[in-house]
This record gives sequence, C-alpha cells and structure tokens, in this order.
Amino acid sequence: MLELERGAVGFENYLRSVYGDSKMRVRYNGLVGGEEGKFRPPFFNLDQEKITNFTSLGNNEKKTSFGFSFEKKSKKSDTSKYYLIVSSDENNNFNYQLYSEEEEYKKAILNW
Repeated sequence: MLELERGAVGFENYLRSVYGDSKMRVRYNGLVGGEEGKFRPPFFNLDQEKITNFTSLGNNEKKTSFGFSFEKKSKKSDTSKYYLIVSSDENNNFNYQLYSEEEEYKKAILNW
C-alpha cells in the first residue's frame, strides 16, 4: 500500500509543480513508514513543465462540454498554447479533446 500511495503522491507533486504550487508532499501520516524523511515520493517533472494562463472559454448550452485554454512550457520547448474540451455523457463518463491549434478548437465547438 505504501508503494501505491508513494506513486500517487509523486503524481500529485508533479501536478503541483506543473501548475506552480510549491507545496510538495514529503510525508504521509496515514501510513506506516510515511513519516517525513522516510517517505520519498518520486518526482516526475524532470522537464520542468509549467502550465500557466489556464482560462475557461465557455460551455455548450446543456453544460455537458466545457472549453479551456492554457499555455505550456518546459526546459525542452518554448511556450505553446493549447485548447481543451472536457465533456461528460449521460453516464457521467468524462472525455477530453486537446487541440494545439485554435482553428481546430473553433471547428469542434461550432455546433455548441
């Protein structure tokens, strides 16, 4: 169980790092062996990715699809802008579509 949680916290730390939240988790009091200094979650953000300017772009009439944009940068690449659509179906399953071009995104939301 500790290894599974260690991986989950490592992913949480990756997300915190990418979105600029510097509060990394280094201990987990709920698990045996989770004390500070003994609990070492892996760190996944080796490319120093950063997500900034996360913006809501609206939704469809039924409010089952939502559009977003954000910028992403890493030490290996310049800043790029992306467009994201997150949708849910009648069974509350979530899907997402990611676009690197605004034109593609606009085509996808044309019938909203």
